[in-house]
Amino acid sequence: MLVPLMIALAIGIASPLQTGVNTKLREHLGSPFLSALVSFAVGTTFLYISFFLTKAEPHIFESEIVWWSWLGGCLGVIFLTGNILLMPKLGSVQTAIYPVVGQMMMGLMIDHFGWFQAERVSLTILRTAGGIIVILGAVTITLSREHQEDRVKSADRNRVLWLWRLFGIGAGMASSAQTAVNGHLGRILNSPLEASVVSFTIGTLTLLLLNVLFKTRKSQSGLVSKGPWWMWFGGLLGVVQVLGNIILSGMLGVGMTVTANIVGISLGSASVDHYGLAGSVRKPVTAGMIVGLLIMIAGAAMIKII
Repeated sequence: MLVPLMIALAIGIASPLQTGVNTKLREHLGSPFLSALVSFAVGTTFLYISFFLTKAEPHIFESEIVWWSWLGGCLGVIFLTGNILLMPKLGSVQTAIYPVVGQMMMGLMIDHFGWFQAERVSLTILRTAGGIIVILGAVTITLSREHQEDRVKSADRNRVLWLWRLFGIGAGMASSAQTAVNGHLGRILNSPLEASVVSFTIGTLTLLLLNVLFKTRKSQSGLVSKGPWWMWFGGLLGVVQVLGNIILSGMLGVGMTVTANIVGISLGSASVDHYGLAGSVRKPVTAGMIVGLLIMIAGAAMIKII
């Protein structure tokens, strides 16, 4: 049990790094949809190569699959593109924290109602209290960051920021749903790798359609050639997250997998901000933020342990 939990924790830490990498790619390509498409396309290519190298036989056309099992890729698009949009608006920590709140909320509902054929775990008073504590931790981090930046905001700007935060919560809910959907598909196909291939393929096609609809064009500034080499490989971090969570959800359950991810995301986002990783602006972590992260971790632990 300890090893899968540590892997789930590491996958959570990788999430803010992927957001930072994809945000850097957006700076050079000029479009969140185009950068998300590149990320998905890189991940999809890697998965197809891996699938063929393993000489596995596809079972997607031999299995009886419910309609919502195909939605994992679309949910991944919402989460990935959402994070790319949020990063320049909220910064690394808040871009991670508000989706975490959404992940926690959706994870609790998936557990309680058994959505996506997940194992049912009733929503007790203590689990509800854990969810409230996670939210309080997120608010603590937000207030600490705003105080640190010491900037005067108009009422209109504050309202816009809170709309972005609500959008972040929605993106996080999509992430938890993706974990449950892809986990179910992996069990049906008896192949986490094939389920990942399906998810990434659908996500790539969805983003291709979005780029056509919005007539997305790459930046004409010439910055593409000057970008760091690692900005093209955010999709590989996405593969680690999707494939890892499919495997782990079968071992730990959706709720425990999401909870371990939440703890990892909290730690990873603080590290990205504090050390300026993945090309982000360096913003030292404050005592208030550490307190908020500890509160969130305690709430997440309460949800699954107590």
